[in-house]
Amino acid sequence: MARSKRTRGNRKMNPTLFVFCEGETEESYVAFLRSKYRVPIQIKTKIAGNRITQRLVKSYMKGETQTPKDKIFLLYDLDVQGVLERLKKIDKAELLISNPCIELWFLLHYQNQTATLDSDHCLRILKNHIPKYRKGAQKDTVMSDLCEKADAAIERANELSSPDNPSTTVQSFVQLLKDLKRNK
Repeated sequence: MARSKRTRGNRKMNPTLFVFCEGETEESYVAFLRSKYRVPIQIKTKIAGNRITQRLVKSYMKGETQTPKDKIFLLYDLDVQGVLERLKKIDKAELLISNPCIELWFLLHYQNQTATLDSDHCLRILKNHIPKYRKGAQKDTVMSDLCEKADAAIERANELSSPDNPSTTVQSFVQLLKDLKRNK
């Protein structure tokens, strides 16, 4: 396994990606990505819900070994009023936002989506492509299907303007993992 030059004492350490997320759907997606890409990094998730603040992030990070190569990500839906403003106040964190919800990112694996929509409508359209889709916990077959279509989703997502509705920036995290895997 390739190691970075980060060390703790005499032991080499890999960078850590800290992902704070809104709920179980986001957490299960990140867990799947971790197992799918198996890159030489640690990915630690923490469900913070809508109570995400700089103080919460700082408190969680306090107990973690950190280096300059570590990154903090905030994986959130913008369907809650004021959440974007709250997220922007958190220092040194990359926003992985979806407007209206993460299901938009999943939907982009199957089709273009340029018309404004709310979370319920997005979920209904997604279920046309994935009838067994349920928020929170997905079967590996659903997630594997998403991974097979990731390049198309990245292209479609890059055509949208964040944070407008519809838009997502989740593709930047997936692209990072793909790049890390390629350079492993």
